[in-house]
Amino acid sequence: MDGQSECDRYRNRRSLGAGIPTPTAVQSDTDPTQTYALVTGAYHDPASGGFTSFAFNQNNDVDGGVTSVRSPEIALPANLFSATLTLDYIFAYYQSTSDFFRITLEGASDVVLYEETAPAGGNELAPPYSSLTFDLTPYLGQTVTFLIETADGGTETLVEAGIDNFEVEIVPNSISGEVRFDIDGDGDLANTEAEDRGLAGVTVELFADGGGGVPTGGALVSTVTDADGVYRLLPPANGSYVVVATDLPDSTSTADSGGANDNRIAITFTGLEESGNIFLDTSDAPGLLETVATYYFPFSEADIFNALDTINAAAEDPVTSYNSLSIAYDGTIILYDHWEDNGTEGYEAFRNAPTQVATQVWGDGNLVNGVAPGYPDDLLDAGDVIILQNTFETSDAGSQFYFDGRDKISTSKYVAITRAAWADNTATLLAGAWEMYPTSLWGYEFTLPIGEDLADSVDFQAFEFVGASVMSALDNNEIRLNGTLVATINEGETFTWNGGLNLGDEIVTSRVAQVQLITGDINSNYESRWYTLPPEVQFSNSYVAPVSTRAESATLVWLFNPNSTAIDVDVESSSSATQTLNIPANAVISYELTNGDAARFGSTNGETFFALASVDSGDADYTDTNGNTVNENITNDWGFSLVPDVYLTPLVVVGLAPGDDPTYVGAVENSAPIWATAVFPRDSVSYEANRDADPNNDVQITVCVDYNGNGNVDGLSTGGTDPLTGLGYDYQVTIDELDQMIIYVDLDEDGIPDPGADQTGTRIWICDGGTGLLAVAYGQDPDTASVGSPAVDLGTTVPGIPVMALAKDALFENDYNGNGSADIGDQLKYTIVVENSGIWFFPCGCG
Repeated sequence: MDGQSECDRYRNRRSLGAGIPTPTAVQSDTDPTQTYALVTGAYHDPASGGFTSFAFNQNNDVDGGVTSVRSPEIALPANLFSATLTLDYIFAYYQSTSDFFRITLEGASDVVLYEETAPAGGNELAPPYSSLTFDLTPYLGQTVTFLIETADGGTETLVEAGIDNFEVEIVPNSISGEVRFDIDGDGDLANTEAEDRGLAGVTVELFADGGGGVPTGGALVSTVTDADGVYRLLPPANGSYVVVATDLPDSTSTADSGGANDNRIAITFTGLEESGNIFLDTSDAPGLLETVATYYFPFSEADIFNALDTINAAAEDPVTSYNSLSIAYDGTIILYDHWEDNGTEGYEAFRNAPTQVATQVWGDGNLVNGVAPGYPDDLLDAGDVIILQNTFETSDAGSQFYFDGRDKISTSKYVAITRAAWADNTATLLAGAWEMYPTSLWGYEFTLPIGEDLADSVDFQAFEFVGASVMSALDNNEIRLNGTLVATINEGETFTWNGGLNLGDEIVTSRVAQVQLITGDINSNYESRWYTLPPEVQFSNSYVAPVSTRAESATLVWLFNPNSTAIDVDVESSSSATQTLNIPANAVISYELTNGDAARFGSTNGETFFALASVDSGDADYTDTNGNTVNENITNDWGFSLVPDVYLTPLVVVGLAPGDDPTYVGAVENSAPIWATAVFPRDSVSYEANRDADPNNDVQITVCVDYNGNGNVDGLSTGGTDPLTGLGYDYQVTIDELDQMIIYVDLDEDGIPDPGADQTGTRIWICDGGTGLLAVAYGQDPDTASVGSPAVDLGTTVPGIPVMALAKDALFENDYNGNGSADIGDQLKYTIVVENSGIWFFPCGCG
């Protein structure tokens, strides 16, 4: 080979552009005068004044035999911790006949570290440099050389090779160990629980031992633990030392290998590796081990794309996920468990005790175990909003840790969570979103309230496509459609029907699950609506719809009767007389809401049914105020599931409510408001008073709205403080039952929605001390939205925040076989948490 003959610890710099390094100074340990990497046939082109790329039939390449170079002798002392060889190489050939490139270690015996043989007749004329790494630890105690060979097995065919950045790195013995999170805080070094994990980012320092294991002087060496909690300290010489660990914020030491639990370990270093020096810590972070709700992001990105592509082939990969977590309470802690490590580690064994490196803990102020996106201090308070946005090709799912479908979220307090998504090209004009419910509200039996078999004259092709995805919260969940087993899935996995579902189809699971729907008009430009489908056990006898729109973009409520006999449903609104609708057995009908009205639907005799709504539904085009023809059904299309009375609450935090496409670059608008109304429970005195013959008995409801949900008085002239809760509001309004409220952010108080504003995180609550309840949705307003971008064609139901929450968690007291699973004979310690999830004070009454 031409060029250098000294290979030991080369640190050359090279150009990848042409395939041969450009001339550069060699940063050699012994001789800095060399100028080229080791190459064969460094063909000089006088015209360019430099080196050319590999070129066929030049006289400088290897022809008809083997050429080689051997390194100087390199000593690998036996008392090293490790040794590693790294280098970059190139190997070019043309019309190969047994051509090869080989690296051999010559020591006590010869070992071929690497060999690349060109295929017979193969061609590789301009290869890029490639990197190689070899572990030399098995050869410690030897003095070795490295023989690098390349061969041309034929005559006058091209074979050229080169090496660069040749380096042998040695790592001396050291003092090493781990800092681990002691989940149950028992301080038992000999019985490290299977779910214990390393703590990253802990500072570990090495001091001289002043006697009796007491450090003296300044730190001689300092490091921080890696992602697995491992640390390594290289002493300056043999002698007596003390290793000192500094606890992370909100952490407390429970034990260390030194025995005294003082974060000190005395070590006598003799040049040999001193490993196994362990520190155990537990966490003092309030709420870290107490979670009240668990959620999973539904639908994989691939299944979302397949559905959108089926509805309209203009949809293109990649898919954008836009997920929102709106914080309702100060001090909220979130455990975010990525699914991508599910294949190797599974989800966290205990949601209140994370062990996996990929799992993030947000809101505890500990910057090492995770930092809440957008909040560098990792503290979460009411009004904070975490946006988890990523765009990626669906084929890349699982290749890295995305914020995407199947991820698991556990929270110490209730959080309003929404998942939205759309494909490239069609963007937010063919998009959708789902409100998310905790696993405590999942179920086993789900019945389709709409289907592809509805006649076009009934649904105007809104449900020409009906797909569904079922997700399991537990392993070994058997999924059946109409009695036929179609799949068995594990925790966080999904089974998806890309269309083909009909009215009344029954999805039954053997273990708890959630189901989401994507519907659409195939080949429309564009029409799609997404729904969360509750289990049938949650079907109710009364629902409230807060949304109504003009007739040209009508809002239809679809009423599904799952019973074997017909039922009557009464419809109430604030401006119209009560109407009675008859729904045949196992059938669905639609009812068009009057613009400006909210409505309540209740079965006359208490039978259960289900209701969902489609906005911008109808059977004809119309002309807008500018004389433009607008295609009905596709311009402002979105949908939501009506909330049963039993799940209405006096407090709502809006999980996601952007006024327009949050990723759009250009002119902005605010055309997607919050829709709300308030009602009384049907068995309340106020409900009866509003329906008797005496209008003097009527009872109104006062509602407070805080745009940013932080509970502060933000200086608006309409703002104030709610005396019952002490929370600040931006405006307060008193309404009759079923009056409709359309809520936009209007910080300049000009009565016009602030362009580009975002209603996400808005807090709405009943602030008169009465028994009123809120029904809320979010979605596009046909009266203010553009026909195209940046309008956002999506919407959701907005679930209420429960006033009280109850959760039960478990930890191992003893895991006798150490397998991390709760088996017969193991001992578990249960923690029951009762959380006041509301904003009102409740006296405990605790003895």
